[in-house]
Amino acid sequence: PAGTVFTILIRNSGLLEADELEENWIGRQRFLDVGGTATYGIPERRYLYTNASNWYPQPTQSDYATATLTLAVPENYGVVASGDPVAANPPLAPAGEQDGWRSFSFVTVQPARYLSCLITRFAPGGAQPTEIAMDGATDPASALAGVSYDSLLLAVEANDFGLERVPERARVAADILRFYASLMGDVPYPAFTLALVDSRLPGGHSPAYFAVLNEVLPVHGRLMQTWRTDPVAFTDFPSFFLAHELAHQWWGQAVGWKNYHEQWLSEGFAQYFAALYVREAHGEEAFTEVLSQLRRWSLRHADQGPVYLGYRLGHLEDEPRVFRALVYNKGALVLHMLRRLVGDPAFFRGLRRFYGETRFDVAGTDDLIRAFEAEADRPLEDFFVRWIHEFDLPALRFDHRTEARPDDPGATDVVLRFQQDGPLFEIPVTVTLTYRSGVEESMVVVVDERTTELRVPLQGALRDVAVNEDNAALAEISSR
Repeated sequence: PAGTVFTILIRNSGLLEADELEENWIGRQRFLDVGGTATYGIPERRYLYTNASNWYPQPTQSDYATATLTLAVPENYGVVASGDPVAANPPLAPAGEQDGWRSFSFVTVQPARYLSCLITRFAPGGAQPTEIAMDGATDPASALAGVSYDSLLLAVEANDFGLERVPERARVAADILRFYASLMGDVPYPAFTLALVDSRLPGGHSPAYFAVLNEVLPVHGRLMQTWRTDPVAFTDFPSFFLAHELAHQWWGQAVGWKNYHEQWLSEGFAQYFAALYVREAHGEEAFTEVLSQLRRWSLRHADQGPVYLGYRLGHLEDEPRVFRALVYNKGALVLHMLRRLVGDPAFFRGLRRFYGETRFDVAGTDDLIRAFEAEADRPLEDFFVRWIHEFDLPALRFDHRTEARPDDPGATDVVLRFQQDGPLFEIPVTVTLTYRSGVEESMVVVVDERTTELRVPLQGALRDVAVNEDNAALAEISSR
């Protein structure tokens, strides 16, 4: 009968293989030793059980539920898992040698898409759980169903090698989480643990309530690290990858995706939020540099297929960089172009509406379209069809001319002219006017016709006109 509580007891035997990190994004890249033998440290053993390993009974289609996890592990091992750790748990890093097994319990008071755990030997001295106030969270205007939080219990744990990075990682993680909470008006989970684990390769994974972040062991000085050419390797901004992983607490966990076609709602959103954090922490010039890399890799692999193909992108060629270039980077750029098209107020209202309507549920691009159409008060389906469901890119030709103003012959205007060949897109493009005085004036031109012209009154003698210097338009643009 309805309301009956029952228990399913399942016993497994044999070896349960651990997962590779979901976003071990250079796992297929190669290291080239150009002389001598590479000298690595020896990474601490770690065992990650998550959505790919079927380590507990779960449906073929992910859904949301609460749960209580209790895991017993050998002495000297600790556990980080989905859920709030209970107060009776032993310390992750035991004091001295232990005899026997130790038990850890976790309660998912907020629903999770799937349950995960990390088992490894943690070093003593991690950042103990600290309550972090989330300014801007639990905004009444968000009108979220269910429980919301205005603070979060943050802990950072590490293997021996990553221990010295714990204070800085804790500081940056708190800064990132506060920033995201201010954008979304919500913290989806009341506790979060960042686990820094030894590895020979970068990577990460972010299930509900925690994230695993690889701390790369030292390599031989003569070793060429070819993974630095990966689409998602932002080596000038070391916090980018952490920011991406933390964004998954909102995008990918609190809001899931219906099927592989919709994976960009997780990865593209996390990538864009990481870019927004770079802007917040390092300024506009750094943000432009990130946009440049997003655009460069999107252009390079655009002909491989639409974002909507999800993990199938690059699959036949066994080239995962295609998937990351398009689902991660192009997905993020699509969001930025949408923001420039509808304006900041409508964009962030649309984000919050989409998040609020699909929180603790799986979503699709159709849900995203409805949310943004409601806030922008305009149709957007064609925009998403072009940018997500199709793979063509706009080909634009740009030129400009100066001429006397029609209603004031003593004044001068510049006429900006875009011509669009091939499929017709709606794309915002930045044009920058530089005057002889050195003053710059920028404007966004929405190119949505075969020929788009904009007349701009000049404020002085014109020296130069530049187009798309901010790398925000995903298009091939020729100018004369």
